[in-house]
Amino acid sequence: MRRLLPLLCVAGICAMAQEPWGEMHADPNPCRMEHDRKDCTVSLAWHTRGVERAKVFVVAEGRHPGAERTFSDSKNCEPGQCMASWIEPETRYTFQLVDFSHGDRGRVLANVVVTGEGHGGDHDGDRDHDGASGNIEAEPNPCHVEAGQHDCVTHLAWNTQGVRQAKVFVVA
Repeated sequence: MRRLLPLLCVAGICAMAQEPWGEMHADPNPCRMEHDRKDCTVSLAWHTRGVERAKVFVVAEGRHPGAERTFSDSKNCEPGQCMASWIEPETRYTFQLVDFSHGDRGRVLANVVVTGEGHGGDHDGDRDHDGASGNIEAEPNPCHVEAGQHDCVTHLAWNTQGVRQAKVFVVA
């Protein structure tokens, strides 16, 4: 499949338009609840290229599910500036960086899944996974196939706690 990028010309000077691109990170991930807290705080950071506008959406799944909502209307955010101070245990928060250059929801440029660990202030001590936890990240995510290419490379990193062995499965 051949992909063409638009040519942008201004005042007789032409250049290839930049392919929309984004990256997103969360730190710490997973975040840990302090002994007397029911939630923890994560700093999210993201950058875009080739987009005029972007939005970040978040949806929660697990113990404390929630409908998708807008987290930010910024196309870039530096570490420490965009904080999610409501991350709860046993819940997965999926943050998606979305191209909004045309005024409506476009392509997902990047995403990150954030989790919280720890007992929190109201935890009764019962855990259905006996303290086992883990985290996996991909960079870049999503992986974009460049013009003229047939594939792309993404790097996976993961960590586990409280397990002797883990497997990572990749499905295309």
